[in-house]
Amino acid sequence: MEYPSLDKPKAGAFRFNTDSSQLEIYDGNQWTGILATSPEQQTGGTRGLMLGGYYQPEGGVVNTIQYINIATTGNAQDFGDLQAIGYGNASFSNRIRGIYLDNNPNNQYINLTSTGNSVSTGDAQASGAFGRSAAANDIRGLYQYDNGTNTLEYFTIASDAKGQDFGDAMSTYTGKGCCGASPTRYIFGGGAGSPWASAQYNTIEYVTFQTLGNSADFGDLTQARAGCRSTGGNAIRGIYAGGYSPVANPSPVLNSEVIDYTTIATLGNSIDFGDMSEDSENPAIMTSSTRAVLAGGNNGSPTPNNVLAWMEYVQIMTTGNSVDFGDFASGVNGDKIGNAGPMSTGHGGL
Repeated sequence: MEYPSLDKPKAGAFRFNTDSSQLEIYDGNQWTGILATSPEQQTGGTRGLMLGGYYQPEGGVVNTIQYINIATTGNAQDFGDLQAIGYGNASFSNRIRGIYLDNNPNNQYINLTSTGNSVSTGDAQASGAFGRSAAANDIRGLYQYDNGTNTLEYFTIASDAKGQDFGDAMSTYTGKGCCGASPTRYIFGGGAGSPWASAQYNTIEYVTFQTLGNSADFGDLTQARAGCRSTGGNAIRGIYAGGYSPVANPSPVLNSEVIDYTTIATLGNSIDFGDMSEDSENPAIMTSSTRAVLAGGNNGSPTPNNVLAWMEYVQIMTTGNSVDFGDFASGVNGDKIGNAGPMSTGHGGL
């Protein structure tokens, strides 16, 4: 039974609800429960997933889902399959559920605490969901259309509903990447003009998850480039690795090996973190509170050898070059994947 208070509680006040045996916080309007879950309780450690992607040397798109335990090192394992194949599509998650926005069209969700195939929601965006720049906190996922518009949309992760309009990004560049996410803020940047090779940009933008509105200027990347895929680092630092950058790394290799970091709670330019072992346009980046794992991508060399098989990692709160983590899961088309959709159960938005 809830008894009336003598005075209205202040936002941020705590209480213990003896009926539900749960600690609660007052958000300014109502008492809400505080969840005391962790990746260790849910999956035995922070779990990273890579969904879909394309492979070489044969060339094609896959429907495989692979996963790793970010706290360890080792090869990826088979998780299940997507309902529809895809690559380059936006993906985001909280600790329990992941959303993969498909441009087939057929949005899908995944239960991250178990293994198995994705489930179709039956909803998709009318103009397609191809896009690399996506991030989430525990409630909302955000992304920008990668189709030459500046539309920002948000999803309520617990719901199967279509995305809703959030506001507008500062630019219509394609190939933007996530530069970081905390529970309150989403940072994204870089990008390319149309056609893809015409120009690359270094602008970083940000929005606040629980509001609606247009993005604002955050700062600049150390290097103009496009194509990074990321779950955003931890709640303090954002990680942006690789990207397509023919200006910074001219022919015959057109991509970058540079890793940048940003301090999410501030405004300012990104800072050089170190380098990957190879140039990669679109490594899938999966993060925990301490570690970022960089997986695969396209190194820009002539086919059939342009898709990478490696996974590497860095410790987020240090600086330095990435080191070996392991390989993709073995099997048919499973050992070299580019442009997979990443998500994790312990990224900075959580």
